[in-house]
Amino acid sequence: MGVAAALALASCGTDTGVAPQPVDNSATLSLVSRAEIVRTPPNSPQRTVLTWWRLAQFTVVHDSIALFTHAAQAQLRKADYAGVLVDFVGPWIRNGRPQVQRVEYPTRRHALVFMRTVFREPISLDLFHVEATPLALSLDLTRHGWRLSDPTWVIDRGKSLHSASVITTTTTHT
Repeated sequence: MGVAAALALASCGTDTGVAPQPVDNSATLSLVSRAEIVRTPPNSPQRTVLTWWRLAQFTVVHDSIALFTHAAQAQLRKADYAGVLVDFVGPWIRNGRPQVQRVEYPTRRHALVFMRTVFREPISLDLFHVEATPLALSLDLTRHGWRLSDPTWVIDRGKSLHSASVITTTTTHT
């Protein structure tokens, strides 16, 4: 009887050995590899999209913005692309695994790349929230090859992530 009581007492209370939620859990990383890019057709819209995605994951500002048309680059610079990519979109996109579903060509010089992206967000060290998000990116064929022509998704995602960051910071510090 004494052993049972001791075991019951030992099991009461809280577990203080539980690790806190990770800030950056490497198990959620879904980095696009060079091998995945090489498997796409050369000079194709899907290769441009996956190349941009990989550069964004590594927050390579200059090379990633070069994969946009000149008009799109102007919009991105106005929206502080460097800050948006380094502080918000790049770190967020590292958890996203893009899968090109199909490419449509409304005209000979314009393409739409339809993707399904699976994001793994950490809840704890070994538990993840998994979400699949559809995304279509627009590209134009330029003299430099296929270039992303509509930066709206990048700008809007950056604003959304920035707003979420401000809310989290404000909530944490009040």
